[in-house]
Amino acid sequence: KEYDLQILPEGGHILAEVPNSIGVKLIDASGASAIFNNGKLLDSKGNSIITFKSNQFGLSKFNFTPQPQEKYSLEVTTIQDKVIKQSLPEIDLRGLNILGNNLPDQIFIKLNANANSEYLIRDKTFYAAIHQNGRIKDFTFQFPKDQLEVNLNFSKDSLFSGINTITIFDENFNPLVERLFFNRKNIKRTRVKASFNSIISDSIKIDLKSIKNITNNSLSIS
Repeated sequence: KEYDLQILPEGGHILAEVPNSIGVKLIDASGASAIFNNGKLLDSKGNSIITFKSNQFGLSKFNFTPQPQEKYSLEVTTIQDKVIKQSLPEIDLRGLNILGNNLPDQIFIKLNANANSEYLIRDKTFYAAIHQNGRIKDFTFQFPKDQLEVNLNFSKDSLFSGINTITIFDENFNPLVERLFFNRKNIKRTRVKASFNSIISDSIKIDLKSIKNITNNSLSIS
């Protein structure tokens, strides 16, 4: 395709009648970021509900509360005046969604259920698992009585350094929603010089050099 417009609901779900955070990503046919200055959320009648625009990486997000049985779509216009349209994923009538906020010293999470989902949460025990590369921290929680939302706070000192995955499970350990957060606490970067060495069969060998010892560090390649 000439362009790929990706719609990314926070936590993987769009839930009716509660606030939702929707990420938007636009790339071109070569996989490079595509900037758009004019984005619209449209209802089934073509009415514009929300407007937004991307940053320099073709990324944007917006918040809205979808209505059940309504069909929504996005329309974005690139800086080359190319118009791209894409329907929103199916809206769940029951379940949970997640809204996260990465604050300087803590991670803040809100879990929402709508009125149709009250029977799914009332007096039920849920599990939150924070995990990274086989390491895991977990705890239980419940929704407050007569409330359809619950707030969870995590101190960044208690999280793993780097990327943390937070998964919410029901009482039968079925995964419901998931969110990734990046924790910069206790991260020290080391500059590494990479140089081509040779081609071996279907692989490329690259030499890495650093003035510091990197034995116990993590390396990411993209």
